[in-house]
Amino acid sequence: MFKNLSIQTIKENLLAGCQRFPIVILFAVLSAMGCCYLNHLDGTFTAQSTTLFVYYPITAMLLALVLRLWSEEVKNRELNIAIQVMLHIGWFGLVFWLSNCMPGDMIEATTMIALVLVLVVMIFIVSFLKRKNELGLWNFTYRLLIGLIISGLAATVLMAGIQLLIEAFVQLFGFDIGWLYRVDIIFTCYTFILPLIFLQFIPEQDKKHNESSTGLSSVLLGIVHYALVPLLLAYFLTLYGYTIKILVAWQLPNGWVSWLVTAMMLGTMAIMALLYPSQFQEGKKFDKSLLRWLPVAALPLLMLMSIGIGRRLSDYGITVARLYILTFNIWCYAVCLYLILNKSRRMLLIPVSFVIIALLSSVGPQSYANITLHSMKNQVKQILTKAPNVKLPITKKALGKFIKTLPKEEKQVLIDKGSYLTENYRAEQQEELWNKNSIPYFFWYDFTEGDNVANINSYNVDTLIEKPTILPNGYKSFVYITNGNCTIKKTEGDNIITTVKANDKKYDLTFSKKELEAAAENQKNAQIHATGDNMLLLVNSLYFNIKDEVTDISSIQGILFIK
Repeated sequence: MFKNLSIQTIKENLLAGCQRFPIVILFAVLSAMGCCYLNHLDGTFTAQSTTLFVYYPITAMLLALVLRLWSEEVKNRELNIAIQVMLHIGWFGLVFWLSNCMPGDMIEATTMIALVLVLVVMIFIVSFLKRKNELGLWNFTYRLLIGLIISGLAATVLMAGIQLLIEAFVQLFGFDIGWLYRVDIIFTCYTFILPLIFLQFIPEQDKKHNESSTGLSSVLLGIVHYALVPLLLAYFLTLYGYTIKILVAWQLPNGWVSWLVTAMMLGTMAIMALLYPSQFQEGKKFDKSLLRWLPVAALPLLMLMSIGIGRRLSDYGITVARLYILTFNIWCYAVCLYLILNKSRRMLLIPVSFVIIALLSSVGPQSYANITLHSMKNQVKQILTKAPNVKLPITKKALGKFIKTLPKEEKQVLIDKGSYLTENYRAEQQEELWNKNSIPYFFWYDFTEGDNVANINSYNVDTLIEKPTILPNGYKSFVYITNGNCTIKKTEGDNIITTVKANDKKYDLTFSKKELEAAAENQKNAQIHATGDNMLLLVNSLYFNIKDEVTDISSIQGILFIK
């Protein structure tokens, strides 16, 4: 890889890389420009602009690399160009549609993550879909991973060197270009320089399809044999020991064991991938035994994971994460059976099936995020519509009264499902359940036993106060209050007289009970303030408890203006 390395060869390789991957480099330039552009907006950019100026060029760069590697395997030039143009147009349309959904929720998040994973995996496998064995794929992947590590280190060293040079100018000459340009350098190094260097490591023609069975170097092979394999065997022994324990005690496995099985399975696949060329070499009996028996040993342990997942689904229902874990568990069964049947000689179907499953489970109306949304909405709706006097969409006040009438189990189901929906999905997705501008924050409900069930409701009120540049008339200074503590002295009619302690000082302030209750009902348009002698507090956020009356105010954040 580094043979005959010189300035001339580096120059020739860069020129050859530009000729081979012009569209990839174009999108690398656009991604760096997009990141720098948003950086200079100084925090005023939106999720939509981030999607268009950052996510699109980076993913389009990955798509262009996939298509270029694929095109090198296709002889029909006209078909090649037509497919590339159509896919790039379609990709822009897809990302533009996603940008219009911003700020997104779980549906858009899983879609965008899955698309990136699919593109990354396709970079490695797209050139080898028609090959008879995976030796070429293994060598290609090994070279790309080494190239990625070197590219990352080179970009990091370059970035750190430039930052140090800038700091030297600051310390020696008192000249600084500013933090915005420093961040631009970081973006440029990682979104342009890193891909540019990485492209030089991608082999072409016969080198790309090198089917040598040399495998890992002796150093890396020693790390696998004497570090990774013993660690994996320790996982196997632990899990088999735990299996014996639960069989003797005749009890269900601990839910946490699923994570250990997942780590064991990932370790198994990683070691089998690393040792794959060994089966084509003379000797290597230990490696060949591992390749043959590791999937056999892993298969029974997947049952522990299946039982754990089944128990969680039975007790708590579906979530996006649980559906993904269940799919991973089923996929692991298929992977083990596939490796056992072909004696670990073919592995291409593993990443191919990963790509297909990632797309089916994450993109489109059948995605797990969509399935979970509709399932939870139906469960919440069934509970809410049990009472004939409840009308949807329900308000917070009506919800508080309704919750008091529910049995304990149904109440907890409503809290859990409502919390999940409000935390992970946009307000528009839940309009049929509750008012868009006053979505109940279920996870702040504090349910106690006895007659006062659901009487304590905690709310968060956020008015997003901007940093003041001009003081209100009559005020001479201001103080930021962050996480201020508040003690209620007394209540006189609508006035709640308090002492707010912040920055080692105390301020006597008066809140309006009606204003707090109104804010709790309609958080989106809440405007909270408090007054004192020659003082005005504009509240950014606060928590308060209400039980027939306001009983506690805490964690105040805001701006206190002083005359």
